[in-house]
Amino acid sequence: MPSSKKRKTIAVFASQVGRAWGAEFIAGVTDAAEESNVNVVHFIGGSLKSITSPGQDKPSFGLYDLARPDQFDGLLFTADIAYQASAEDLKRFRDRFGDIPIVTQSVEIEGASMFIPDNMVGMRAEVRHLIEVHGYKRIAFIRGIPGQIDAEQRYQAYKDELKAHGLRFEEKLVIDGDYSLESGRAAAITLLEERAIRVQAIVAANDRMAFGALEALQQRNVRVPDDIAVVGFDDQREAQATGVPLTTVRQSFYTAGKQAFDSLLKRIDGDTIQKVTITSTQLLIRWSCGCRT
Repeated sequence: MPSSKKRKTIAVFASQVGRAWGAEFIAGVTDAAEESNVNVVHFIGGSLKSITSPGQDKPSFGLYDLARPDQFDGLLFTADIAYQASAEDLKRFRDRFGDIPIVTQSVEIEGASMFIPDNMVGMRAEVRHLIEVHGYKRIAFIRGIPGQIDAEQRYQAYKDELKAHGLRFEEKLVIDGDYSLESGRAAAITLLEERAIRVQAIVAANDRMAFGALEALQQRNVRVPDDIAVVGFDDQREAQATGVPLTTVRQSFYTAGKQAFDSLLKRIDGDTIQKVTITSTQLLIRWSCGCRT
């Protein structure tokens, strides 16, 4: 590894920077790096996926092959790099860097430290609000990417809160999504048209899918929240700017980015940090759940 007397350099691996949350997280990392006089090299190359060509001894990871172990003191992975990655590919990629310290955002990698939002507390508070304040009993759920840790925890929180209130879990009220606007739109259409299910509220595992659901409902003259309430998770900037301001759960991506960088720097310096750090979340009540605040 480079000498500790030299200015340190870290690599940030991200699928893309178009998503608002990704840009905020990376901004937090960048600002923290500037404060600590650390170089940051960004690799924006889509979801991590290996490609093995005939005659190759090692699989290729596309643009990420440009990152060489001898260039960096530490690595930081954002959540979206692993959305479509297999556990095997994550292990192969991690093994390329030997014992270089790694900190991730909601990505489970052997030997790495992970930052993750308090999905359980945030999502349970949101579902609880729908049940206790509004009296909703038929609550649909749009899932995130199967196997992704945030998605799985938010889905579990939804089921746990239904159980805590004596409400029966119904598989037909759950629609698979992939965190995208399009999957949220498709999920709402599936509920209303393909399954023809009457629901009182739709909970989306992130704001993007909630935006898609809102759009699909409004195009079909379904009033939100009068006919169906819609809520999300993340508190993206657009959440306050939609026609019906979105009730959601806030997590500070910028703060998480700064904290992840600070923890990576500690690991580089030889300090011991927690394997998993849970960052706080906060329920934000707006109009889309039925509250007029």
